[in-house]
Amino acid sequence: EAPQRWRRPQWFRDYYGLIAGRLRRFGWWQGPVGVLAVVAPAVIFILLVQALLTPWLFGLPFWIFAAAVLFVCMGPESLPRLAERYSALPETNARQVAQSLDVDIDSAPDAFGILRDSLIIKALEQLYGVLFWFLLLGPAGAVAYRVAVVARRQGRREGHGHAEAAERLLGILEWLPARLLALSFALGGAMDEAFGGWRTGAAGQAFPIDSRLRLLSA
Repeated sequence: EAPQRWRRPQWFRDYYGLIAGRLRRFGWWQGPVGVLAVVAPAVIFILLVQALLTPWLFGLPFWIFAAAVLFVCMGPESLPRLAERYSALPETNARQVAQSLDVDIDSAPDAFGILRDSLIIKALEQLYGVLFWFLLLGPAGAVAYRVAVVARRQGRREGHGHAEAAERLLGILEWLPARLLALSFALGGAMDEAFGGWRTGAAGQAFPIDSRLRLLSA
């Protein structure tokens, strides 16, 4: 259980709170600059550590660091473990979990549908999104994505302008990973449903957050 403590999302929430506490008094906080001011320091720090570690021992320290960053960014619980834990929840608790993940509980007819949608969002946020940006940009990409996820969720307390900018950034970062996840559903046998959700979810210009489930679980 000790390694799991290092993967707790509280690290990212504490970081967001630290930045927000110092910058929310400025007018530009309510907009894209405010969101970038949250994401950029974390990315710059990771890039600096990467630059320091890469020249040593044929890059071995960097790869150890990269693996540790990926481990932390993928969250405290595996998807099978989450599925097992969610399946034991009563419907009231299932709805609370779904609301914390921005799942539209009105679109799910029962507790099973609510938990299914919650797991889909978790799969995107903890696996597909993190792995996609890690493979594309290394540990800096994985951290940027995870901070963007937290910024979107925590940003709802910071005002409409900040929340909207955080939502748009996350929508951009999730545009391709979400479609890869939908494609995996299609390859797994849900071809018509996956591509039907793809067409519906693609209606927005920047893949808005509320289209995640239209795309992934239609």
